[in-house]
Amino acid sequence: MMSLIESNSDADDEDTWLLQNFDPRRGSQEAASAMAFVLLISGMILMGLGYFIPRDYTFDPYEEARKMESIEQYYITLAKHLDILILVGMAIVCTGGVIVSVLFAIGMYRAGYICNWSGSKPSGTTGRGDRGIGIPDYGSRDMERHLMPNMSAE
Repeated sequence: MMSLIESNSDADDEDTWLLQNFDPRRGSQEAASAMAFVLLISGMILMGLGYFIPRDYTFDPYEEARKMESIEQYYITLAKHLDILILVGMAIVCTGGVIVSVLFAIGMYRAGYICNWSGSKPSGTTGRGDRGIGIPDYGSRDMERHLMPNMSAE
């Protein structure tokens, strides 16, 4: 009986630790990335099932015509359902890919590599011209000297 009480108090300590160190932005990004990867994997599994389940049947010339017709109808509907399964798998993979790319873009934006209008360098970058991806440094004096070399800087 005492071990149950002690284990519950340990679980309460862990819960309070999780609540104290919970960052809503980080938690939501982790949940979204986990959901995206689950979507990617499940979509690939569905597509794999749709492609690997055999669609053909073996024609038996000694079988009755009515039975062969029912077998053909079964395989026609099976092929239709497998095509739908493949399309659903592709849609799920695309949804997971969109979520991953949005999370990647948000991470790049927060790190300062995209749309860095403040002029500060992102952490971990060195050298000149590291203002972000695709954003030239128009406001520097060096650019003015390169564009107009004959004019003296005042």
